[in-house]
Amino acid sequence: MTPIEVFMTWVAAILTLMVLSFLWKENKFYRIAEHVGVGAAAGHGTLTAINSIQTSCLNPLLKGQLLLVIPLILGVMVFLRLSKNYGWMSRYPMMFMTGTGIGVMLGAIMEGQIIGLLKVTVADIFVDNTFLAVSALIVLIGFITTLSYFIFTKEHTGGLGISARIGRVFIMASFSCNWSAEMIYYLGLIVSAFMFLINVWIKQSILGI
Repeated sequence: MTPIEVFMTWVAAILTLMVLSFLWKENKFYRIAEHVGVGAAAGHGTLTAINSIQTSCLNPLLKGQLLLVIPLILGVMVFLRLSKNYGWMSRYPMMFMTGTGIGVMLGAIMEGQIIGLLKVTVADIFVDNTFLAVSALIVLIGFITTLSYFIFTKEHTGGLGISARIGRVFIMASFSCNWSAEMIYYLGLIVSAFMFLINVWIKQSILGI
């Protein structure tokens, strides 16, 4: 390892140990590592945003795409929130961003997670593969009953009540699978951290193996 690599390995190892010290209790070392992480993420995000503004707005604007002056002005107006007299003007770009974000997100969710899923599920019910057809039927039942659980304009009694209770079972199963996947992901991060400390920091940087 080069001296620079050894130095960066020691920095990463010390920060990793400072973060892991939170397992004992919250302390100053953990807060220092937390502040370093947040600061690095903020700095990286700022540089990425500046580069995006230059490549996506300023350069095309200089080439004659004058319509891009509108998002540039809206972006500058966001910083008017720092002013006491003109802070109200920052609400307009926030309004545009919120409305556009909700519209794009809602359309993508409806197409990708509801309409698209429903099309594929219904199509799979009529295939020759019995296992696939039964699986698709279960997904369709879970889809319908889960939606019925979120009907709040009518009391959950009778058929709607039965459907809502079945939907609650599907919701609980979905949450348990999601939480299991989250736990596996975070356990993987912990294992990766210990493997870095043992294989890279101790063996290569300290022992030179």
